[in-house]
Amino acid sequence: MMMRLSALLTLFLLGLLACSSGTNTAQCAVTRGPYLQLGTPTFVEVRWRTDVPVTGRVFYGTERGNLNLIKEEQSPTTEHSIYVTGLTPGTTYYYSIGDSSGARATPDDSTFTFRTAPPAGAAAPTRVWVIGDAGTGTSAQTRVRDAYLNFTGTRRTDVWLMLGDNAYHSGSDADFQRNLFDVYPMLLRNTVSWPTRGNHEVTDFDGSDYYAAFSLPSKGEAGGTASGTEKYYSFNHGNIHFVCLDSQGSDRSSTGPMASWLKLDLRANLLPWTIAYWHHPPYSKGTHDSDWELELMEMRTQIVPILEEYGVDLVLCGHSHNYERSFLLDGHYGDTTTFVPQHLKDSGSGRDSTPYRKSSLSPVSREGAVYVVAGTSGQTGYGEMNHPAMFIGLNELGSLVLDIHGDRLEAAFLGADGRKKDYFTLIKGTLAPPAPVHLNTATYNGGVNLVWTPAANTNTYNVYRATAGTGSFELLSSGVLSNMFTDASAINGVSYYYVVTALNSNGESAHSPQIRVTPPNDAEVVPPNGEQAMHISALLARLDFKKETSDSLFMRGEVSTGSAITLQNQTLAFDIGGARETFVLDRRGSGRSAGGACVARVARARSTGSPLLRFNVRLKSVDLRSRWSEEGAVNSMHQNVPLSLLVTLSRNEHQHATVITGKYLKRSGNTARFLFVQKKNPAYWPGS
Repeated sequence: MMMRLSALLTLFLLGLLACSSGTNTAQCAVTRGPYLQLGTPTFVEVRWRTDVPVTGRVFYGTERGNLNLIKEEQSPTTEHSIYVTGLTPGTTYYYSIGDSSGARATPDDSTFTFRTAPPAGAAAPTRVWVIGDAGTGTSAQTRVRDAYLNFTGTRRTDVWLMLGDNAYHSGSDADFQRNLFDVYPMLLRNTVSWPTRGNHEVTDFDGSDYYAAFSLPSKGEAGGTASGTEKYYSFNHGNIHFVCLDSQGSDRSSTGPMASWLKLDLRANLLPWTIAYWHHPPYSKGTHDSDWELELMEMRTQIVPILEEYGVDLVLCGHSHNYERSFLLDGHYGDTTTFVPQHLKDSGSGRDSTPYRKSSLSPVSREGAVYVVAGTSGQTGYGEMNHPAMFIGLNELGSLVLDIHGDRLEAAFLGADGRKKDYFTLIKGTLAPPAPVHLNTATYNGGVNLVWTPAANTNTYNVYRATAGTGSFELLSSGVLSNMFTDASAINGVSYYYVVTALNSNGESAHSPQIRVTPPNDAEVVPPNGEQAMHISALLARLDFKKETSDSLFMRGEVSTGSAITLQNQTLAFDIGGARETFVLDRRGSGRSAGGACVARVARARSTGSPLLRFNVRLKSVDLRSRWSEEGAVNSMHQNVPLSLLVTLSRNEHQHATVITGKYLKRSGNTARFLFVQKKNPAYWPGS
């Protein structure tokens, strides 16, 4: 209800604008848009319609409250189109539309925004929303829309594909207004849409209103090879090459203009991912049958062989009002009676631990593609859905969501009820590392420490952070060399979500399971689940790290940020690099530990510089005697237990004396507070 009220308020505000044309000022209304077209790394087109001619303006900037840049049309019109150029790749901009008088037609709303495409070839995380046969103007269409909006939350949609029949029943201007522009106003103003024409976009037999509603890249202005027509085109987004074909109104023969352009375009493409889409599916046993319907047959026999020859990865179509998804497939160009097991490059589900795989990130001929029919974004219909090329067939409303990052494509069919009805993964390159697991955190005053189980076959890690669980994860640090990271920019009291990926020369893994952490305002440390925190009123033991030739603690910049003491299975290991020195490690007892203060030399070794130097010291269980208070009660405590801790050294002298029986929290008066952990099951996390 609140979403609908917000949309109505925005539409009301959009209708109020004092518009000027020359020296005359009159009331005019924005009757369509604004909406985005032709998104590239350095420019985007903003379009809208007014009821009377005015000279349009776009006000924009990288800060919501500071739209200090302006682009203006040359003359008054009702159909406004302004190219916002000179933009920075991968950057979020805010904008407002208005006229040459300076009046603005859009409210101060964070949904009036766009993000430029990443630099060409960059392996940026990309979310793609795919709808097919959506434009019915019914509750089915809005249910599918709302399910996706709830699913994606604050995570931006980077690419929006429309698979045809975008505005029933004939694709007239009125159909588009009622069944597209009035249904998706928020998405249209912050996401660039890339449509293909369906068999219901037939105004004037040639789809003239369809082509009038959209601006499509006929000149190669969004990447790819210029096609010279808006009927079929290509564009790039990061490391993905998208190819839009016209199965409705163009010559579908293998020697026709569209096929000839397609060969040139794919031959020139060097990007890792190739996704092709059009309206009529080459394989379907839904409301339409690919065995005998002409458009479907010709796309399969004439066009699909070209795509597979040049290494297409994914093909998306609509037309059948069902959901069908194939196995990893290659070489099937006849009807269903000619299908044989040799056409299956992988006969599995593509799910979970058995993703579909291709050998290289580069396009490789005939390694298979997945074919998806996703024509249920506005209605469903009857179909047997028994095509032998298909892994699954469903008669359910929904849309397709793609998440592509590095060498990994994850697809999910999202039902109108918000549930995933099907999913699969395609990985390109077989040696990419697995996703890190067992991500754990600990907090300290103004920071978060992360640690995870090392992933096999990994060179470095990337750490990502978001402020919402379904939000867009932004890269926090790349090239992390160990399985530990400290986020010193975290703010106390703010909740953060973290994920980690593993990288090697073949690509980047999927995200680790995310973890949420909130640095508390009182700077207390939160132990892992199942552990106990105790406040100890005396310093019990201390590890001093220093040069052998010096009696002072080593606290200069030569100690690398990732240096850590690891106490695991009662073995103490200390890693350090970046200095050509001989170092020693002392253990000191003090305070109320039995026997009084003592110093014991436990290890000595020499670092050669770049390689890490590791001390390994076998420790016995620690005899801990202290007095502690909680809620005013004074108790005695005696523990004799082995420990399992991960403690990060600080460059601060006071925190360099790190307690091996616990973790320094903070000092209040004469009481030092530590975190004490009993070892039942190994649990490791960084300290401060």
